[in-house]
Amino acid sequence: MTEQPLDRAARIEHRFNALFAEYFDTLGRALDAPAFSRFTPDCVGLLRDLSLRGGKRMRVVLLHEAARLVTAEPVDGLDAAALSIELLQTHGLVHDDLIDDSATRRGGPTTYYAYRERFPGHPRAALGLTVLAGDLALALSLRVLLEAELPGAVRQAMVEVQTRAATDTFVGQIADLERD
Repeated sequence: MTEQPLDRAARIEHRFNALFAEYFDTLGRALDAPAFSRFTPDCVGLLRDLSLRGGKRMRVVLLHEAARLVTAEPVDGLDAAALSIELLQTHGLVHDDLIDDSATRRGGPTTYYAYRERFPGHPRAALGLTVLAGDLALALSLRVLLEAELPGAVRQAMVEVQTRAATDTFVGQIADLERD
């Protein structure tokens, strides 16, 4: 019996959410943060919370469906590409919420408002940490691809696609601000 598209999407989403949670669970050990730093684990925790808090993972589902249309065989690097796409999305959400001064996202506080709660009376610290959290998500989105066990040319192509997507997103956000 053929799997129905919505069932397949739900399966992909469920599997990816477990993969994403595992990624964040191991991330703290992978970062070269100073042992005394309280801010780095807190930043990773906020990125984890935002990333895992919701969303239908349609980017991930579309990525898997595109791969399925090309081949029935497993595609090397698909998990890395999915992680990278969602980390780039997290970056965009963090910065967009800061730009829009949004208090909530996906049923919880935005990264900026979480930092504002942690640092009342220190708005510059909250602002700076929010920008850095978003930037960390962007760097991690590329790091995932660069560390993927793939042939160099494939890895390079994936990084190029992701940097183009990021650039297009930033240019679009700039144009959006210009309209405001």
